[in-house]
Amino acid sequence: MENEVCKNCGRAIGKLEQAFVHKGHVVCKECSKKSRDEPQETNDAANLDTPKPLAKKPKGSGTTKSTILWLSLAGWTVLFVVLIFAERAFYASEAEKFHPLSDEHWACRAAASLWFFVLVFIWFLGALPLFIAAIVTRKDKKETN
Repeated sequence: MENEVCKNCGRAIGKLEQAFVHKGHVVCKECSKKSRDEPQETNDAANLDTPKPLAKKPKGSGTTKSTILWLSLAGWTVLFVVLIFAERAFYASEAEKFHPLSDEHWACRAAASLWFFVLVFIWFLGALPLFIAAIVTRKDKKETN
């Protein structure tokens, strides 16, 4: 059996050394390691990594900013509806402790009405920016399409 010769560096590969194959050529261990560690260079234009355009998402897929704003507006509204019901139930139970014609009964009802308007005002302050932002982003989306 004859000794093989490395096609890259020309060194003789000994009988006890392992020969490697790189691109159809017999090479020594050192040249094989160098070829694996170095980036592959090709002259073939078809194999060059060219940037590919990103695939467009199909229309209607994913969550848009407008959808998130509308969902946050809905969540904000649900939160305040629950708070208003809790506030109404609390003041209704408090007002029942007093005689319907007493001043305490009407003071309790007045406090309930005041808190109702305070809660509605706070809801409005939070909901108005969300509502405007959702409308603006929806218009921007229509203009870009």
